[in-house]
Amino acid sequence: MVGMRMSEFMDKIYYGDEVEFKINDTTYFIQGTQKNGKYYLTVDYWNTTDGSEPQHDYLLSLECNSADERIKKFEEASIFDGKNIYQVESAVEVLYG
Repeated sequence: MVGMRMSEFMDKIYYGDEVEFKINDTTYFIQGTQKNGKYYLTVDYWNTTDGSEPQHDYLLSLECNSADERIKKFEEASIFDGKNIYQVESAVEVLYG
């Protein structure tokens, strides 16, 4: 991982901070929120290779009962081409967070 240690990255996700990062040509945006005792997390991605409007979609949208549950589900999610965040750690370049 470039731009941040994995422990910092995971802390930001745990606390619901916004994080933007790249893996190869794809940019990801993670945002967590809390409302009415629920903890939410969304993982969005976009990529563009020719200067046109980027392809964009949500990879993950969670509603959890705690911040611990939220981070655990994120850690287990195989949303990066079938891999979880730890399996792609070496390819991650943090852009914002």
